[in-house]
Amino acid sequence: HHRRFGMLNVFNTVVTKAWFYYIVTHWPWLAIVTFLVHGIVERVCSLLLGAKQAEAASAGKLPQLELPHVCVQLPMYNEKAVCERAIQAAAAMRWPARRLEIQVLDDSDDPETCILLESAVKTVHPEIRCHIIRRSHRKGYKAGALENGRKQTSAQFIAILDADFVPTEDFLQRTIPHFYTHSGAIIKDLAMVQTQWGHINHADSLLTWMQSLWVDDHHTIQMPCRSYLWNFVNFTGTAGIWSAEAIERAGGWRAHSLVEDCELSFRALFAGMHTKFDATIVQPSELPNSFRAYKAQQRRWTMGWAQLTRIHLCHLLGVYQCSPLKRVQLMLHMLISVQWPIWAFWVLLSPVLIATGSWTALPSLQNRLQELKELAHAGGTAEEMDVIMAQMREANEQLAALTSTVNPPDLYNSPLLYILPVIAFQLLVAFATSATTKHTYNSTYGKPERITLLTIVCRCTRLFPYIVINTGMLPHQMCSYVAGLCSLGGKFDRTPKLGSSGPAAQIVPRRAKVESSKTHGYQYMEFAFVTYQLFWTFYFWYYSPIRQSICNSDHSSNPMCPSLLRASLPFVFAAYVGLCIAAITLAPYFEECRSTSCLPCDAKHGTDLEDQLDVDEAVPILKAGT
Repeated sequence: HHRRFGMLNVFNTVVTKAWFYYIVTHWPWLAIVTFLVHGIVERVCSLLLGAKQAEAASAGKLPQLELPHVCVQLPMYNEKAVCERAIQAAAAMRWPARRLEIQVLDDSDDPETCILLESAVKTVHPEIRCHIIRRSHRKGYKAGALENGRKQTSAQFIAILDADFVPTEDFLQRTIPHFYTHSGAIIKDLAMVQTQWGHINHADSLLTWMQSLWVDDHHTIQMPCRSYLWNFVNFTGTAGIWSAEAIERAGGWRAHSLVEDCELSFRALFAGMHTKFDATIVQPSELPNSFRAYKAQQRRWTMGWAQLTRIHLCHLLGVYQCSPLKRVQLMLHMLISVQWPIWAFWVLLSPVLIATGSWTALPSLQNRLQELKELAHAGGTAEEMDVIMAQMREANEQLAALTSTVNPPDLYNSPLLYILPVIAFQLLVAFATSATTKHTYNSTYGKPERITLLTIVCRCTRLFPYIVINTGMLPHQMCSYVAGLCSLGGKFDRTPKLGSSGPAAQIVPRRAKVESSKTHGYQYMEFAFVTYQLFWTFYFWYYSPIRQSICNSDHSSNPMCPSLLRASLPFVFAAYVGLCIAAITLAPYFEECRSTSCLPCDAKHGTDLEDQLDVDEAVPILKAGT
């Protein structure tokens, strides 16, 4: 009895050590799986609750006596290519002129852009109060400009539109009613209504094609579900309308985080208010069409979410009163960008685990051998000892085979276990998003379109550039998140815009200068990641059982020999990650070289071409799709 009880204790200790070992070595993977499960649940709920979500997002009725005063804020900074288009679209929105105000919050330091803004404002109908608000400094950047403009208006509602958005004429007419009940009474605890982003240049390149997938996923799948189940979506910085009273109650705009929109949304939530999303109201926008612009945008967002987490996570977990399930949802929502450093760490760790056999074979054999030694030490009958010794010899032989230089560690199942859940999740995202996005790509924005099988298949092709580009962005996003944890605020690097044309934006300036954004030194970390992955690519190729002819082209009779596909997975995985990061690292430089080589020689030397090319940039032309 005592001997058997001792064996049971030894077995429990071994199992506990094994689980502890797996948790310590695979905690990034467990965290990733947690986010994947949360994402799957959220998307499945959104698909199941489609009709109920649409019903809950229905608008109320505007008051009959007098419509509310609305202020449209257009924050801008050197938006030469799109400023005229944005002002003209805002002035074209249908709303009583005496109840509409347009604030052009201009922090530009480019004289030419200032001249364009002045001329664009003069073209607005005189009954609409459209004026430019300038500051002598850029303190607080976009948040500072919004707060400065808010203090200079008495409007009941404030609509915020970035310069790259082209609002539809019925934007105010369809969005403002959400703040009222069906009887015309105002909903006092509704702070903000967010509408869906459209795209006017999604087919310009693989980069914009890829971005349309995650934008559609976020706005078509995630936000309607969050709005229905939790009465909370974060403001995305544009294409939304705030209650002026709600902004005041939440403490106004602050520049502590580079995602000032999301930060204000959480403060409104903590103040007892809720937010709402309507996926049927689509506002066309321009997606970043260069890798340098896209990386600048992603850096600002990732760094800002890290700052938001640093500011509000403790309050969310310890002070804010809500149900445990909602608290978990809000926590995962707030921690969305922490996936980038976790993924980056996992990409660094997984080759080591694969090379050392730290998933199944090697640790399990070591644990089994330790268990057998403990059982042999405890003693037993002669028959039991013979069985134990035979199993020990078998375990030693397998362990020697795995750790020998002739047959390197065989853990070729682990890449499949690491990759397949991610691929399955991405396939779900691509299919669900492609099948349910009905209001974004119609020629008449906001009107549902008929989705066919061919439409779904074509849209699912966005998944390939999406996976490749996101893989290549890992080091950049990891550095951005760490930078956000280490500092609050920071410089607001605007996303360069070129004024891409589309069905809702036909008038653009004749020529816009090629713009660039900073890289912030992250390329050194990207080159380090590439070097690291190249090392493991060589390692897995050099020690491949296929290369060393261990299998002798016979994969069926040798149980220790993996199939050709499984044997190549570690090599392919490391090479894929390294090539993706290298491509995304070098892409901005190739774009810059290409754009520079296309300019005339005088432009390369920085001379002004306006004197030589009889071009009046202040005069817009009709874009004909060329």
